[in-house]
Amino acid sequence: IGISHSAIDAIRNVQFGGPIGRLRHDLENTLHSLTEDFKRLSGIPCRGRKTIKIDYPASFKPTSMDEGVDALRKALVANKGKKLVFAHSQGAQVCSRWLRNYAHLPDAPPADELSFLFIGNPLRKYGGYIIGKPEVSIGYKILGVATPNDTKYLVTDITMQYDGWSDWPGDKANPIAKWNARLGQNQRHCYGYLTA
Repeated sequence: IGISHSAIDAIRNVQFGGPIGRLRHDLENTLHSLTEDFKRLSGIPCRGRKTIKIDYPASFKPTSMDEGVDALRKALVANKGKKLVFAHSQGAQVCSRWLRNYAHLPDAPPADELSFLFIGNPLRKYGGYIIGKPEVSIGYKILGVATPNDTKYLVTDITMQYDGWSDWPGDKANPIAKWNARLGQNQRHCYGYLTA
């Protein structure tokens, strides 16, 4: 998770083809290349801006999520002005939990000072693999709930087709779609976003 100050305008200037938040690519490039749409993001959210890394365990440790939410909360309080929180994978889960727990509080940052950009979000409303499953590890008591879309904040949630953590197939009876998604949990999710 990181905060990039004043990156909002840069994000708005990125033009994506096709439906927002849904990146398309040719089947033959599934495991080996990024889409032209995604390449256009090419580091723009953080380039030339002050960035702050939010340190937390980012692991399967049962307290990882809670520690991440607390670290994010402290970073948002300590850093005044316009902020973009940029998060991948479990970082997006941490931000989703912050949005559920803190976004509606009276001391939450104003909407014009804070927005979020997620990539590979396992709690993505459409296709998030962790929704309804333990958020961190087997035996963890908190089940994943989709990233809220009813807060005052702009949340941009980008996934890559076949990223099995953020783009799990809707047709759970289709073995080929599930196989592609399982491959994508390792290939697309871990390596597909490296140029973001």
